[in-house]
Amino acid sequence: MISLDILIEVHLRTHSANSGYSPNGRYRSAVYFGDADQWHRAATAITLLRQEVDSAVRTKVLPLVGFRSSEARYRNYYRTDPTRPFCQRYIDPKLVAIRRDFARHVLSEGDAGR
Repeated sequence: MISLDILIEVHLRTHSANSGYSPNGRYRSAVYFGDADQWHRAATAITLLRQEVDSAVRTKVLPLVGFRSSEARYRNYYRTDPTRPFCQRYIDPKLVAIRRDFARHVLSEGDAGR
């Protein structure tokens, strides 16, 4: 388990936060918030990333409303067959980066509320 701030940073650094790419317009980079504190933390992280990369960050901060789970065939996509070309091309490099850059931030379950 990791803190919300680190989770947001992982997302921003692994999800093409400053790319305009969206296959068929179906995907977007967004951080969803449930309360004002989460909104503030997400907006701050995006502002800091924008300053660091000196380019547009297209990740949006949006309220978590009307959540709808993805279709069953997309759930646990990587876990069910990590040898798929999509997994090897896109997911594997992100997992390598996450393990390299964020492993030290893992919290024990007792610290998760912080």
